[in-house]
Amino acid sequence: MKEADMAKERNLHIRGLEDELKETKEYLQSTVEELETSNEELQAANEELMAANEELQSSNEELQSVNEELYTVNNEFQDKLEEMTELNDDLKNFLQSTHIATLFLDNKLFVKRFTDAAKPLIKITDSDIGRHIGDFNHAFLKFDLIKAADKVLGNTSPIVKEVTTKNGHIYLIRILPYLTSKNEVGGIVFVFVDINEFKKIQKQLKFKADELEISNNDLAQFAYLAAHDLKAPITNIESLIGFIEQDQHILDDGLVVFGRLKESVRRMKLTIDALNEVISIKKNLDIVPEKIHFEEVLKNVHSIIGEQISTSNTIINIDFELAPKILFPAIHLENIFQNFITNSIKYKSKHRNAIINISTKLENGAIVLTVSDNGQGIDLNSYGDKIFGLFQRFHLEIEGKGIGLHIIKTMIERYQGRIELESTLAVGTTFKIFFAPENSVV
Repeated sequence: MKEADMAKERNLHIRGLEDELKETKEYLQSTVEELETSNEELQAANEELMAANEELQSSNEELQSVNEELYTVNNEFQDKLEEMTELNDDLKNFLQSTHIATLFLDNKLFVKRFTDAAKPLIKITDSDIGRHIGDFNHAFLKFDLIKAADKVLGNTSPIVKEVTTKNGHIYLIRILPYLTSKNEVGGIVFVFVDINEFKKIQKQLKFKADELEISNNDLAQFAYLAAHDLKAPITNIESLIGFIEQDQHILDDGLVVFGRLKESVRRMKLTIDALNEVISIKKNLDIVPEKIHFEEVLKNVHSIIGEQISTSNTIINIDFELAPKILFPAIHLENIFQNFITNSIKYKSKHRNAIINISTKLENGAIVLTVSDNGQGIDLNSYGDKIFGLFQRFHLEIEGKGIGLHIIKTMIERYQGRIELESTLAVGTTFKIFFAPENSVV
């Protein structure tokens, strides 16, 4: 009985142990599963941490790159700042070195900057930056700075005005809009230029010019009267010479003296006629230019001196194709052509007929007239500085007045042109007339 109870108790104990073992196994299984789940969660968390770490690493690299860029930008900004400071110093030194009074205002007329030269004119000091221009008592008479500034701000048109200070000093004031880089008006600039000495010199020059004009008028009147008054006596002497020539009782010795007297009178008459011609031309220089054709003017000249051209077997070649017209007084151009052609004929080579080439062209928007010949030429080394002088002759064996080239130069310069020449002895001469651009005809 006891053995049966013990066996039963043993079986119950074993069954209890088996149940506990089963429960333990189930608990362990559950724990393992929980551990596996936790492990997976930890694995996922670890992966997330690794990803976050990589992102942090990437962010760190980006921050490092941004930091380097910021460092570079900071250096560039520092360089720009130094450059701007240097430019500001340059501007300040430049303004001060000009010794010109300059005042800068913003668009509300508050003081931004000024030069030292402006201090006594505006009664301003360094501590007045930022004050309104109306707060100052300037040195100018009958001039309203505020009104002038408002006018420029309103229409952006500069104002230039001469004003006088209370002590009689004269200034030229320029009021200009201060334009920004966007071409917007950001304020006003006053520039005060001291022109007191200039005005004194201008007054002196005007006085001298008036004196010179009076002297020139007196001289021209004297030359005219002298030429006119001398003409009558010369004519009388010519008449007396004519009477004497008719007298058959002149001794042989008297004929020599008489011949010299006659030649002297003839030359004096030529000089007086030439002087009258120069005076007449200079008195009539102010002729209104007209649109004319070079070829038509040359035809008019040919009708006047055609016989001289044909009898001398002179050949004239023309080429006006590149610049056929000009705005110039016709009578002056006729005179220029006539003087050139008659000179070329008069001073032609003894070994060949005269050939004259006349042409025009445009050069930098201005007409250039070229006249060349194959004549005797001029010794420029000896006479270069006298070519265009009055009564200058370079071939004394040939009769002439010595006024043609002087007249041409006078006419050309009157209309802001210039004349040049090249010449070689025994080869010929080339004249170039450079007319002013305003004489060109489109």
